[in-house]
Amino acid sequence: DAAQETKVITQQPLSSVAQAEPQEKTVDPEEEEVQEEEPVSHRKATVRTDGGKKKNTLIILGVIALLIIAAAAFLLLMGGFHSVALSKENRLAAGDTWTMYVEQNGKITVRGELEGASSFSEGVQVSGYGSHAAALSDKGKVTDNRFSSEVSSWNKVDYIAAGKNHIVAVTDEGKVLCAGSEEACQVSSWNNIEKVYAGNETTVGITNDGQIKVAGNGEFLSSVTGISDISMSDNLAAYVRSDGTVAVSMLGSGNVLDTSSWVDVRNTAVGSDYVIGLTTDGSILCESADEEFKAEVTGWKNIRYLAASDRTAVAIDRSGNMHGAGDNSCNQYENQNKKDDENQEDEQLEAPKNITVTESTANVVIKWDTVENADSYVVSISDIGELPETKNNQASLSASSFTDGETYSITITAKPKSSSKAKESSTTMEYTYAAKKVQLTTPTGITASTDAKGWTIQWGAVDHADYYEISLDGSQPQRANTNSYIYDTSQIISVGNHTITIKAFSVNSTYTESEEGSGVVQYEPQLKTIPVMYIQGESTYVDSGNPTVDVYVGMDYTYQDLDSMAGGFAAASQRTLQDPTGTVHINDTTTSIQIYLNEQES
Repeated sequence: DAAQETKVITQQPLSSVAQAEPQEKTVDPEEEEVQEEEPVSHRKATVRTDGGKKKNTLIILGVIALLIIAAAAFLLLMGGFHSVALSKENRLAAGDTWTMYVEQNGKITVRGELEGASSFSEGVQVSGYGSHAAALSDKGKVTDNRFSSEVSSWNKVDYIAAGKNHIVAVTDEGKVLCAGSEEACQVSSWNNIEKVYAGNETTVGITNDGQIKVAGNGEFLSSVTGISDISMSDNLAAYVRSDGTVAVSMLGSGNVLDTSSWVDVRNTAVGSDYVIGLTTDGSILCESADEEFKAEVTGWKNIRYLAASDRTAVAIDRSGNMHGAGDNSCNQYENQNKKDDENQEDEQLEAPKNITVTESTANVVIKWDTVENADSYVVSISDIGELPETKNNQASLSASSFTDGETYSITITAKPKSSSKAKESSTTMEYTYAAKKVQLTTPTGITASTDAKGWTIQWGAVDHADYYEISLDGSQPQRANTNSYIYDTSQIISVGNHTITIKAFSVNSTYTESEEGSGVVQYEPQLKTIPVMYIQGESTYVDSGNPTVDVYVGMDYTYQDLDSMAGGFAAASQRTLQDPTGTVHINDTTTSIQIYLNEQES
């Protein structure tokens, strides 16, 4: 028993006791209790308790699994698993008073004045037009400062474009979503769309196979094919063809911009009156009447992203530096590779020099030398007023604004940049306007042609001529309001050569009448052979042997002349003509001539 076992242990040698102690310590008291004889009821209760724990654990694990499955299904339904990578396009956007750029880390930087700017913090794409801005998140959700409620339900978006009055997006299935302008949002039937572009009441889509879809005011794209990129403003639309060339459509007023020499262009940006192209090597092309603006933007190098709006153009280079040109009144951009001269002296700009005034029949052009460090110029003219501020060293206005012989004071003011400490300067000169008189060009290229209408005289149109005076063989001049005149047969003396003289006139006092242009032309109407029928009394046909006459179309002949030309049948048959002096007009539809005879003399 236990007492005897203990006694035996205590009587063992010390070494034996040392060996036995570890065995005694390794015995688990709980195991000893289990090994002891227990009531059957106690053992059954222990078994039921262990099984309950396992069952509860299985139930908990099952509930967790169901929750995970439900959460995954919900996220899938809500587009939670959709992911959009940081775009190589739509990384830079410009509006009328702001710019927005997606940094490499996905942070959005907003410069200038933009309504709702705080809502744009992170994204993979940005787009804008005027005061309208939008961004796309990496989850395929859209943020918009104008149509926030409409776009809140959009999911799985891969591409966005913000127009003047609408927002358009492409889903991962190639479908197009749109909010805003009803006209520009006629896109619900579009499929397989890869990219979209938005303008003023215009939406353009490019399909996966390069086809063009247009909604709204897109007439300018009706005959365009093979487009890889489009940019639009209120006045311009520029599109890059698949071969890297660029074409421009004028949507409003302004000078036509010639981009026919551009090659290797990747994408474009357009403003109010200029177009900029980004080439594959990162250099910039520009077409603009503003030479200073053009020189500045074409100096940018290693550019990766480009954007423009109205009078502002911005770019981001491969190092992440921003470049800007044009209007910066709201601090839309910062030229990060330039530093302002903080020590610029507070001095006055040099006054404009060498002012010249040139008159033409249409305009008066004022020019002057460029002033160093001047940002713009203002021209004011006494009795006319102040002209719009310009960045060019010339100004033009209509000649009709001036009065011939009047003297005017012309003041030209050079203005510094807003960031400069320099002061503006002015120069005033006296100018007497002498209206330009120009003689109209002498009419040339006089030709003649004959048809059933008569004898038509034509000549080359004279620029600025409002009407002409034409004379036949020195006769009384006739007025012609176009560069042609038709003489009827009553005005023509005879078949053959005739001298035509023509003068050009203008109702504008700026232009004086031209010298007299002259030319010798031939009147030779179409000759036609027509059968002649003789009728006695009112309806009795007389056999005359079916004679014919050769007559000119467009001329009048008397019955007496026609009878003579037909062989003189009336006299030969001892008959007389009922109306010998009556006339017959020959036209191209005349098929026969009837000559009426009196009764045969007895």
